Amino acid sequence: MYACYIVYNSADVIATSLRSIIPYVEKVIMIDGAFKNYPHIEIYSTDNTKEIAQQICGDKLIWVDCPLSGWEDQVEKRNAYLKLVPDEEWFFVLDDDVVVFGDLNVTLEQLPQISQRSVSVRMMNLYPAKMVRQFPDKTFAIRWIWDFLEAGNALSEKEYDNLKWVGGFGYVNCLYRKHRDMEYRFRHCSIYIGNTLIYNPNYLIVANGIISLNAKFLTRYEEYLNDFNYKNIRMENERVTAKNKEKFP
Repeated sequence: MYACYIVYNSADVIATSLRSIIPYVEKVIMIDGAFKNYPHIEIYSTDNTKEIAQQICGDKLIWVDCPLSGWEDQVEKRNAYLKLVPDEEWFFVLDDDVVVFGDLNVTLEQLPQISQRSVSVRMMNLYPAKMVRQFPDKTFAIRWIWDFLEAGNALSEKEYDNLKWVGGFGYVNCLYRKHRDMEYRFRHCSIYIGNTLIYNPNYLIVANGIISLNAKFLTRYEEYLNDFNYKNIRMENERVTAKNKEKFP
């Protein structure tokens, strides 16, 4: 199994993520660099992300530098690692802040018997309660948590004010078996073979024994609270989707 990351100045979170996955994988592919349409000073990581990855991964690391012009979008960046995964090899798609808990050996034992191209993993997303309150309608995940609280699964105002973190629990397709014609389109979670979207219907096939914790806000709380621009992210998703719909009508 391969682990696949896209990174950019990820030194504050990447070590914890890598240590949780490195015992279970043959290779770690890391695609570095900034998106050309996002504000950045340098197109490549300048915070020792690469050095940290080299120290933890050793000869398991496959590092890809950013092109001089920067990456067009997340789709282009993710397709860069997809090209490096051998055909029929299983690969685990991870964000730089994702920490895997549990015994992945159980999953590795099951993968050879699975005929489908994707497997789901249970994932927990954590958000600062203060940010959820400040931006209750800006993203699906945060809106879902807000609606849950408002619906009376709800804490009192006083109890809620004392919360530091709220979380959402669900399933994410992030384990895939490589096909030579696989490619990302539209956005980060849409992998296609030809015109067929590869996904795990109804999440019936779930990797047993592991939970993936998405914990970026644990280390980047103030950054996201003060500077996270949801409008720009929505606009970027819409731009990439429109571009790809023209390419793949």
